Amino acid sequence: MWAIYVADRLLDVRRPAGEHGESARHGFYRRHRQGARVLLAAIVALDAAVAALWLRPAIFWNAVAPFAAVLAYLLAINAAGRRFRVAKEPVVAFLFTAGTFLVAWTNDRSSPIALLWPAAAFFALCTANLVAIEAWEWRELRDGRDPPQALTRVLVRGLRVWVPLLAVASAAAAAGGRGRWYAAIAISAAGVGALVFAGRRTSIEVRRVLVDAVLLSPAIWL
Repeated sequence: MWAIYVADRLLDVRRPAGEHGESARHGFYRRHRQGARVLLAAIVALDAAVAALWLRPAIFWNAVAPFAAVLAYLLAINAAGRRFRVAKEPVVAFLFTAGTFLVAWTNDRSSPIALLWPAAAFFALCTANLVAIEAWEWRELRDGRDPPQALTRVLVRGLRVWVPLLAVASAAAAAGGRGRWYAAIAISAAGVGALVFAGRRTSIEVRRVLVDAVLLSPAIWL
């Protein structure tokens, strides 16, 4: 996942900064592009070694389709740039969810339905994280110009509704005996919702860090 993130940032900074400025993370990768390339090469080499030496064949072959989908996404973004007419946030959330559940699905292929709702809750949480970031950057860095795609705009406008609903529904599932997974989803969704409602009381860069930090809720049970 780290390699995908670094590659995505490097592809982003191949283009000039927008006329309305860019986020701190993009500025960082623009300033340290060469170092990021070295880091990416090291991560890819390490991942390749792990896959060749320790990864079970069943997991490797099940990972081929998600890996191809990620490559297709990165190539499409790089080739089309701002003309890429797909809501990126749900796509990225789906790919991240697929990668997260890959091992669990491989280990228990006889009951994929059992993983459907946990995966759906995680997908919604990842989408909330990405849409919140896009909402802040659209409204504060781009001053409402260069709007996101239509589906993302719908999700942005409904953030104060569907993110709290996700937190409540996950909390209810956890209280109903469905385990710590939903409790962690509820805590993280509540954190995302709190940052959305807090608005500009904190800087966008602080919110950008915190909205990722609240996804670490499973660490509570470590």
